[in-house]
Amino acid sequence: MSKYYVAHDREYQEIWRWNVPEVYWLDQKQAKAVKLTKPWQRFIFELNQPGMTKKSWRTFAGINTAFTNTSGYGGNEPRADFINGWDMDAKPPVLDKVRICGGAIFHGTQSGEIITVETLNGEAKPPTVAWLVAHPWLMFRCWTVLPDGSNSDFPYGKGQPVFMPLVASGGKVTVKINTRLIGKPYPYVRKI
Repeated sequence: MSKYYVAHDREYQEIWRWNVPEVYWLDQKQAKAVKLTKPWQRFIFELNQPGMTKKSWRTFAGINTAFTNTSGYGGNEPRADFINGWDMDAKPPVLDKVRICGGAIFHGTQSGEIITVETLNGEAKPPTVAWLVAHPWLMFRCWTVLPDGSNSDFPYGKGQPVFMPLVASGGKVTVKINTRLIGKPYPYVRKI
């Protein structure tokens, strides 16, 4: 497998978004939503310790935030929150798309202009945080775009970086290399 880098917005285009998360979509044709089951919620929460509080978990996995758009906490439909112990019989939030942030480094196998991205399998049990930290290409730091195009950490870590695992249902997802889709939520990816 080779290593690839996801460019920040400012590294390849004019600033087109600000005061929002710098997230990009990977290919959605192959990916189903990943349910944030009890093990996955606990895993993501533990990955973000000591900064993330139980209260900030609900915002991080909220209905209007980057990774759980339309399926997170705070909507009309209750969602199981295993971190806070609320609505545990409800459906869990889902990661509706496979997303990644600028600045991420991942591993993949390239065929022509398509890269098959190595991900964690969201249908399986998550690994331990220690295992993930030893495999850093399977997680990424979460960034927000500031009005001047620079980046700051997601606010849900109380001053600590916030991380997200690179996870897909079934563990398969692709992305194009060196494609510049200006003003779109698709990443500009290059081999490193």
